Amino acid sequence: AEQPKPYPDCCRRYMRGKLPYSAIKGYSVQTDTEMCPINAIIFHTKKGKACANPALKWVIDFAKTQPL
Repeated sequence: AEQPKPYPDCCRRYMRGKLPYSAIKGYSVQTDTEMCPINAIIFHTKKGKACANPALKWVIDFAKTQPL
């Protein structure tokens, strides 16, 4: 069987620091499926995307205030 190719939009590592809430236009959730190596929250900003650790308090707090 052919090895699955990594999904090109996967987060492979987490960003450092914290995004200002005002910069975040939306977010999506990545789970560590066969396609992606880690669980992450993908924040969508004007400049692109940022991958955050879903266990961090500021990430959890933001997700609670902004349901998908």
